[in-house]
Amino acid sequence: YRRIMRDVMSQNRLLALLRYPASMAMPADYDLLDVIDRIAPTPLLIMHGRQDHIVPYQHGVDLYGKARAPKTLLSYRGYHIDGFADPLRRQMVLEFLQTHAR
Repeated sequence: YRRIMRDVMSQNRLLALLRYPASMAMPADYDLLDVIDRIAPTPLLIMHGRQDHIVPYQHGVDLYGKARAPKTLLSYRGYHIDGFADPLRRQMVLEFLQTHAR
């Protein structure tokens, strides 16, 4: 979460000066990049909008890259909370869940 906070804060000139001190307030003992590979063999779905201004898209790509199969990246043209705005994406999530239901 520190990496995400620093990345987001660096996009604003005023906040950029505070990004490192502020990120120190974020927990350091848990970084999702360090543990995402442990989710396997549980199926993983990562949804991320390419125009996300809250959590930059690259962070989703990085997580996907570190995860082990079975994994799916549902990348879409949209913003932070647009994941379920499109009926087609909702259908894709349902198909993922149905495919991996036990």
